[in-house]
Amino acid sequence: GVIDMLENDLGDLEDAHSLYKSILNQVKFQSKAKSPCWDEKSQLIFKKAVYSSNASSSSKLLLGRLKNDMPEKSEQEIMRYLEHHKNKRANKQKIEAAARELNRKTQMIENNGLKEVERLRKEIDDRTRRSKANIEIDLKTKEIDLRLRAMRLEREEIQNADADRRRQAAAREVGDVYEKEMHRTQRKLETKQALHQALQTEGLKENCVNELQDDFAVEIQTLKCQQVRRERTTYRQEQIENKRMTKKEADDEAGRAEEVRLERLNALATSVPYYKSIMDKTSDIHKSTEARKNDVYGGRTELADFQCGKLKSFTEDKIFSDSKFRLGNALHEAGLARSTYARDVVRNAIPRAEARTTGIKPY
Repeated sequence: GVIDMLENDLGDLEDAHSLYKSILNQVKFQSKAKSPCWDEKSQLIFKKAVYSSNASSSSKLLLGRLKNDMPEKSEQEIMRYLEHHKNKRANKQKIEAAARELNRKTQMIENNGLKEVERLRKEIDDRTRRSKANIEIDLKTKEIDLRLRAMRLEREEIQNADADRRRQAAAREVGDVYEKEMHRTQRKLETKQALHQALQTEGLKENCVNELQDDFAVEIQTLKCQQVRRERTTYRQEQIENKRMTKKEADDEAGRAEEVRLERLNALATSVPYYKSIMDKTSDIHKSTEARKNDVYGGRTELADFQCGKLKSFTEDKIFSDSKFRLGNALHEAGLARSTYARDVVRNAIPRAEARTTGIKPY
């Protein structure tokens, strides 16, 4: 990953820095060695001769020129100074090469770091955008859920208000009917009282009072029974209406779920690549199928053995060569098949061990 790449780059940088330091130490150690001490004039003549000579010229020509320009110097001194100059130049080249390598590694690590930082920035931006989109989707989902809940609550409130209005209307109707019955009973009572007064004048007061009391009690009992029946009828009607509303809501919910299921099935069906080909395909009831095309009679030579009546099986000698079959046949002919005696005989003739895990006997 990124850490491994950074570790590799830092390792390369440390190697380059160690090489640079070792070259500096080596050059520093070599510079401490005793170098030829020439005067300033000799050094200027040497530099002029070296820098003016071509790179392709040989060392002998350079040595001859130096001997001509500096006759006071011996050939050994010139050779030692020339060797010292070459070593100094080589060390300088090594230092420059090591410095270039160190700069190159540093620049490479810096470029890789910048690229990795840019990649991480883009990745963080992408993750931020995705997180923002997910948050927006979650907020929209929650908003839709809240709206649906609000709509359901509003619908429930409307249904409850309708039920209350229906109950109030039914109660008003029952009250009106009860009031009418009370007025009718009051009029009957007034009529009976007038009759009682008329009968009283004729000497039938006692009989009329008894009749009026009995009639009034019967009428009151009748009104009470009617009131109880109206209340029961109203309660049953409300229960029936609530059941009907509940069933209607359940049917509506099932219908919506079925519509959603059909839409999903339709979307799934339309997502396959061969949907358009299937929809554009026309039916042909007279077209033959591949199975019917291949079902062609090619003669008795192509029929199977059981179709030709050729049954291949074991011979009687082969079947009766099995001792187990002979034992079963003998028990069947003796009428002992599926009996306790036959079970004991088979157990003795064909011994089998009990089940290792359950211990159940085989017979």
